[in-house]
Amino acid sequence: MKNQRFRHLLTTTIACATLISLTAPHAFAESVSTDISNVDPIATSDIAPNTVVKEEETVNDLKDTVETVTETDKTTKDINDNSVTTGENNVTVKDAEPGKKPVGTQDRKGQENTLTWGVRSSFNNYSGGPTEMLDGATQNERKNQFTFDLESVTYDKETEKLEAKFKGGVRYQKYCDDNTKYTNCKLDLKIENPRIVISKAGSYVFAKISSKQYPDGNVYTNDGITETKPIAQLYTANADFKDENNKITWSEIPATLTTDGNKTFSDFYTVGGGLDPITFNFDKSKLTGDQSEYKRLSTDNAKYLVSPQSFNNEVLYENHRELFKFKGHVIVATADSTGSKVDKTGFSLLDRDLNEKHFKDVDLNWYGAVTFDEKNGDLYYVKNIEGNYKNVYKIHVHTKTGFSEPKLVYTFNDDVTTLGYNPHTGDVVAVSKKQTAIINSKSIVPLSLPSDQELVKEYGFTDAEHVYGNSYSFSPAATELLPMEDGTFILNANGSSAKKNSTKFYGLMVSINPRNKEKPARFLPESAMAWAKLKSNSARVKGNLIIRFNDNPSEDHAVAQSFRYENGKLIDLQGKNPVRGTASDIKSWGNAFITDEGTVIALDSKDGILKHVDIKTFKKIQDNKPDKYGRVLEDIAIPSGAKTASHHHGSLLQLDEGTFYVSAYDASKGEAEETYVLRKVYDPKFVPESFEEKPDIPDADEQSNSSLSNTWKIILGVFGGLASIVGIFGVVNHFFGEQIRNFFQQFQR
Repeated sequence: MKNQRFRHLLTTTIACATLISLTAPHAFAESVSTDISNVDPIATSDIAPNTVVKEEETVNDLKDTVETVTETDKTTKDINDNSVTTGENNVTVKDAEPGKKPVGTQDRKGQENTLTWGVRSSFNNYSGGPTEMLDGATQNERKNQFTFDLESVTYDKETEKLEAKFKGGVRYQKYCDDNTKYTNCKLDLKIENPRIVISKAGSYVFAKISSKQYPDGNVYTNDGITETKPIAQLYTANADFKDENNKITWSEIPATLTTDGNKTFSDFYTVGGGLDPITFNFDKSKLTGDQSEYKRLSTDNAKYLVSPQSFNNEVLYENHRELFKFKGHVIVATADSTGSKVDKTGFSLLDRDLNEKHFKDVDLNWYGAVTFDEKNGDLYYVKNIEGNYKNVYKIHVHTKTGFSEPKLVYTFNDDVTTLGYNPHTGDVVAVSKKQTAIINSKSIVPLSLPSDQELVKEYGFTDAEHVYGNSYSFSPAATELLPMEDGTFILNANGSSAKKNSTKFYGLMVSINPRNKEKPARFLPESAMAWAKLKSNSARVKGNLIIRFNDNPSEDHAVAQSFRYENGKLIDLQGKNPVRGTASDIKSWGNAFITDEGTVIALDSKDGILKHVDIKTFKKIQDNKPDKYGRVLEDIAIPSGAKTASHHHGSLLQLDEGTFYVSAYDASKGEAEETYVLRKVYDPKFVPESFEEKPDIPDADEQSNSSLSNTWKIILGVFGGLASIVGIFGVVNHFFGEQIRNFFQQFQR
């Protein structure tokens, strides 16, 4: 019995030892396999997934004459709103008593059978919001969103006309003899009982208006009934419409000012100027007429719709943004401010519906020097290190795991002004004030650049400034590095200038070739214009076509021009005369991109509408050919798309054939708190490509280190297994050695 128990114990011990010797190396190999399938271990700092003075005319003049100022005065952002505030102290929500809500405050957006509208956020900010809410209308705490209750709604099937009447009103009083009792106010405006009409003949907002005009004191009235006196035009074709659970919801319908709407605001603004988008809903049981037949307008067969979803990281609009696409996702790069570090600046990875999947907080330079190698999934950026802009870093992007930790790529001798990626060659290039280099090569060898003066003197220019860009400019506009098909780049430096025969020229462009050791930079004299309006400008490229436009909000001073790059030269498609806003269908340039067909999709900062225009004339293209569904590319109204010229961000982003992304200007938080909002514009009939991202392949040096590491893991695994066996036999010998020897001796007898 004793020997039998011992035999069982011995058998179990040997089995365990054998199992360990077999499984230990396998366990290590399994670990190695796991490492190989995730060869790029990425440390992230993620959030949970899915989680009449015109306002335009003095903005750029101010920029040109006050170059020593370090920050643009926020009051120049809406001169229309502020032109009547001289000597006045605006009353805002911040001035309200702590803990005490303004009268009539109640956020009811989304409540059934209501209309929610902010009218015009900038007017609310300027006026401090309404002084009185009328007949049951309510406002949110910021006093810039108003909710009205539904009174009645009717629908005529034959004409497809929907009419929704709401009750309540808002009243604004300003410049009063007594600002407590609001007596003898120079500005006294009441907007009451808004009425929404949606029909094939046109969609509008009507309202009862009483407006004491500032400053002349005349009173403009509108009964809200006369069909020829709407105060706002609506663009339903691009808005979001839902018919669910017996409830109709129209969301974010873009709106613009009509002639009577402008009179409502004492002609402070311009006809066609952007207003806040409108949202309203109603239960079908409230509908008088053909209840079951109500549907979206048959004329709303827009090729593109604007999604109600948006991305807003709550960082100020003036902080520069750049957009990049990557495997069905969108990367938003948000630059720091010129002062202290701002929360939520860095990189955001969004899915195509603008849900933020990952975020990486980095010290991204404030002037927008960042680029993306789409082929390899690498972001390159200039890091702000206590005012030092010489260091270029790299962060790898993976759609599943997010952003890697930053890795220093190279330190230049002076400030890096811009970065660029050329998809035709795969080169990532950096340009400083004195050097240029390809920075995604195995060996980084910077080439010296000629000085500003040396670069332009060949063509008779002198006194050149900021030709390679500037990391300390008055306006935080980006210096762009445009990739050309021949592998070179064209550098468009914001604020560049030079003189020729005592005349000052602006908008100087430079050809950069980091592979040409003899002449890495060439001045392109065709780009120089004696137009001060081009001093601050942005450029876009597609193939060898280039457009550039300034950021002046006035159609009298807004200009744009286009070039074709051939044989190392720029050919001006307008013949040396940039096109003014007065001669163009783009009255003020908010943003743009060039299509594959060589036309331009541009966001008009005046009315917030995306327009399809000719690249030479910037006039709307009238001969659009219908697609297979009978749709043509028409104007696309973007909610809060107006006033986007107040800062030029990076290009609008086309993700694929049916989706692109547009920046908008959200003023709902109040004066000096305007934020950047990203909007999705999409073709509802387009089916996007599905991306299944494979595991990353590491850099060569990382892969070598990884392979070496894996080899040692296997070796150590084998030794570990052997050591385990020896250890077990040692324990067995210590406790049972005599019994084992006696057991084997009995067979020798």
